Amino acid sequence: MLAGLVLGAMAAFIIDRQFKMAAMWAFAGAALAFFGFIHGAQLGWAMSPMVALGYALFGAICLAVSGQSQGPTVTRSG
Repeated sequence: MLAGLVLGAMAAFIIDRQFKMAAMWAFAGAALAFFGFIHGAQLGWAMSPMVALGYALFGAICLAVSGQSQGPTVTRSG
């Protein structure tokens, strides 16, 4: 259930183009996966390191996208 909350929050912030917030949730998901709170059979150290790495890399991608300039804004007059 916790994984669904993290993934849902990431999706919602991406849809709203708030990539820094999506990255924050991805890094939170990485920490939770690393310690086994999500995607792990038990709690402990490095329970799902590859899943945690995936969350961290996705967070880095979100940060990179947030740093890019948005193109010119199209306005309609009429």
